[in-house]
Amino acid sequence: MSRLARARTVGFSIGLVAALATAATAQQPVAGTKQAAKSQGTLVLEPINEGFVVTPDVEVTRIDGRDGVLIGAFGGWLMNNGLLLGGGGYFEADTRHHDRDGRDWDRSGWGWNDPGLAYGGFVAAWTAPVGSAVRVGARALVGGGRATLTKTVTFQVPVFLPPRPLTQTNVTYTTVRQEYAFHQGFFVAEPQATLLVRLHRGIWLDLAGGYRMVGAAHGYDSRLRGATGSVGVRFGPRF
Repeated sequence: MSRLARARTVGFSIGLVAALATAATAQQPVAGTKQAAKSQGTLVLEPINEGFVVTPDVEVTRIDGRDGVLIGAFGGWLMNNGLLLGGGGYFEADTRHHDRDGRDWDRSGWGWNDPGLAYGGFVAAWTAPVGSAVRVGARALVGGGRATLTKTVTFQVPVFLPPRPLTQTNVTYTTVRQEYAFHQGFFVAEPQATLLVRLHRGIWLDLAGGYRMVGAAHGYDSRLRGATGSVGVRFGPRF
């Protein structure tokens, strides 16, 4: 065999050995790379749920010393599935007027557009999850309203007697009690504790209980305050 052929054979053998060594090295795992992959962990993407929410509800409460029912709704923009900012309003369902003694009073002169109690204002609410289908939180309404109240006035009415001798008095007086209705504005703040139960995607049962605080009612505040309990259905983003 010539020197040139021998040199070619040796060179081919060396190249083959080098190629095999390189392939074997590439197949072995690098400890640092595996450790880095473990340290990165799993990437989890959680959606931020935002959108408009509306909740029609019915509220049972005490109004002027009697039980009453209010109908209304609140709504607003829900941020990150927890904080809601918006507004709401309520009015008394029973448009008949009741005096302080519980008797019905003819309100034909006031009309159907004059509920006994109506109020509304800014609403802020916050909830936190307790499991996948239940949320608890708090809600508050701050604003103003108007109520139709009654007041009893006592006064003296002259009664003329039949003619008598001029030496005697021909006039006497009797006491008359008259009840009349009037409108009264007021400031209201109504905090409530809330419980939400998921009925379906985007639909929740809304249960709440709290107290309606009233001020600036010119001495009639106590007649408009009262405990409240409400049930409603919340419609919002599907999450």
